[in-house]
Amino acid sequence: MVEVESAPGRSVLRGIGRYLREDRECRAAHIRPDTKGRGWVTEVKSMQPGTIVARIGDHALVEALRAAELPVVDIGGELPRLGFPVVGLDNPAIGRIMAEHLIERGFRRLAFVGMRGPKWAEDRRSGFIAAASARGLDVAEQDSPYDPLPLQLDAPVRIRLQKWLRDLPKPVGIAACNDHTGRSMLGQCRELDLAVPEDVAVLG
Repeated sequence: MVEVESAPGRSVLRGIGRYLREDRECRAAHIRPDTKGRGWVTEVKSMQPGTIVARIGDHALVEALRAAELPVVDIGGELPRLGFPVVGLDNPAIGRIMAEHLIERGFRRLAFVGMRGPKWAEDRRSGFIAAASARGLDVAEQDSPYDPLPLQLDAPVRIRLQKWLRDLPKPVGIAACNDHTGRSMLGQCRELDLAVPEDVAVLG
């Protein structure tokens, strides 16, 4: 149960596909559960899988997975203390690599746009700031709510982000906590007629 709308989700599926090519005794099925209903649970149980690999992002899915009574591996780790084994990302390292990439590209003014609360986002922020600080660079910070589509932010949030972008010294390299946030930043740059990447480089 992995989303195909994002590059990381598709990458996970490619990795599973590589494993399947190496182990011909193993089979996989990709399903998109409707977390509002439980019909898919019966379907999955009838397959008798050895395990369910899922990115678990909401409690409705947690309850449905528990109802399936099958082994589950969580590939997100977004919800803490579920009791499922977790295969996660090294988020502080992601933040560090983002900073190093922008610095290697010649940026000496850096910024980070993230979400407050989710541990993965905070870990990426702290890794980014630590790497910049090790190079003697400060980081301008800004918070943004989850925005699945660019330019869908509430007007007060959009105005605040645009003022922040407008006031940042240029050129600036901005690290966004995820691709959705990065895409939103690109939308704000477009509205402000800021040149990307000449004035503002955005890294998701």
